[in-house]
Amino acid sequence: MDLKEKFRHEIKNRVRSYSPETLKQKSDVIIKSLQKLLAPFSGLWATFKPLKSEPQINFDSAFPHINWAYPSTEGTRLTFKKQVNQWQTSKHGIEEPMNGEVVELNEFEGLIVPCLGLNTKGHRLGRGAGFYDRTFGDTQHFSNKYKIGLCFNDAFTADIPNESHDLLLDVGVTEQGIYFFNNTVKKAFNGVGE
Repeated sequence: MDLKEKFRHEIKNRVRSYSPETLKQKSDVIIKSLQKLLAPFSGLWATFKPLKSEPQINFDSAFPHINWAYPSTEGTRLTFKKQVNQWQTSKHGIEEPMNGEVVELNEFEGLIVPCLGLNTKGHRLGRGAGFYDRTFGDTQHFSNKYKIGLCFNDAFTADIPNESHDLLLDVGVTEQGIYFFNNTVKKAFNGVGE
């Protein structure tokens, strides 16, 4: 087992130990922090439907001032759709859009990314399939968009290894706080979380 797989295994075991009440409490705190962070923004943002082991957020109801687009797996990359009202569970166990309008990546103001883990430099640890890294890591027209990662504080540590292809985030949000990894982006959020 390589080092990343070891971290994935340890983090999944920690999160599995959360009671439903603990999972809800941690998720509620993350929602409140994210609401402060996103209050000045509108427009079109990319997000995700959470797995049971991720912060439980209904983005459409918690952030009605933002137009959300959700991912579906297309080959080795993600395709995002807005105005979705029908869902299906993919072979990866993720709720994906069955309908909606396809969105080009350059249309997004920002991106909310699920993280299994996150290191203190802003490198995301995903679940190992590489969809986010391939979709956003080498995309020049997404480099100036806001990239926000969500995870539980148990999965936020300096020790998580990273590789050059790993998606680098601007901001991380856990139930313990908001962490800025990019000072230029920090100014755009007017010091929220300080």
